[in-house]
Amino acid sequence: MDCFTGKESPEAGSGAACEAHVIWQELYDAHWRFDKFRVCLLDPTHCACLPKELKGFQHFQSPADDKGLCAWLRELVPPVSGAAAGPSPLVWPPARTSFKHGLADCEKAFAFFQEMLAGQGGGKRILLIRADTNHGKSALVEKFIEYAQDLLAWALADLKGCPGSAEVLAELNSELKKRAPGWFRANTLGEALARLEEFAQSRPVLLLFDTYEKGAEELCRTLEGQWLGAVRRANGLCFVISGQKLPVDWEKAHWAKWGQAIELTALDRPEDWEPWARERHPALTRQHIEVLAVGLKGVPGSVAAALEAFGASLTRRPAA
Repeated sequence: MDCFTGKESPEAGSGAACEAHVIWQELYDAHWRFDKFRVCLLDPTHCACLPKELKGFQHFQSPADDKGLCAWLRELVPPVSGAAAGPSPLVWPPARTSFKHGLADCEKAFAFFQEMLAGQGGGKRILLIRADTNHGKSALVEKFIEYAQDLLAWALADLKGCPGSAEVLAELNSELKKRAPGWFRANTLGEALARLEEFAQSRPVLLLFDTYEKGAEELCRTLEGQWLGAVRRANGLCFVISGQKLPVDWEKAHWAKWGQAIELTALDRPEDWEPWARERHPALTRQHIEVLAVGLKGVPGSVAAALEAFGASLTRRPAA
């Protein structure tokens, strides 16, 4: 890097400087979303010398991460033409058809989630949920977790409390140790990803990253540039990304064909709420529901709270 930045003497490292410029140009042309390059550190102190543009790339610390690095290199080698692929040992859990999420108008998101965890999503294993404040995102993520309990290994990292790489790594280690048999502490995100890829060859695993808008820029670059792309190598790896923002231009990402984006919007029509409201409080009329839904501009969190409170008051009201 000293040769590239001009800190080395002019007569030294010309080849390294030239190669670095070529790589830099390729990364620039690919908008820094290139799956061809990785960062390999031969000494822990080298991390402090990396340009900030490279810190979001997946890191391999040699020799600790050599196994993961070799696994990634093997992915770059195209399969031998005509080679027969052996049957995958991956077994998906059965869908919980009787599970009731109890949320208003979240059928599309929940149906995709159920199919994804049953291996029936047509290969799509990245669910992106975008919603404004109080639009039901947190409630939906809670129901995802409730559904996934005891079905498969899963881990949740809320970027509101884990905004950077170190915090997310600590949370993933803690969560996976509880639910992924054989999981042992990973020391870097690169090591964690390599282990997850190996783990998800035979067993499904679900990773949820909530409050995505609170994540540090470096962490988001790592998730978008490296982690989400791992679904093409690990057939059992599933992701949920939820927040008030989603990865920018995700449709152009190298993992886009494995992704599905769903937005939770305002629900200001009475038919959006009638089944949900009547199941809880049969005394609510369509007029009650319409007044509250329209008056509160369809904000799901506000409408749900108001319907619950008003429905409870009708139940308590003595008969005339």
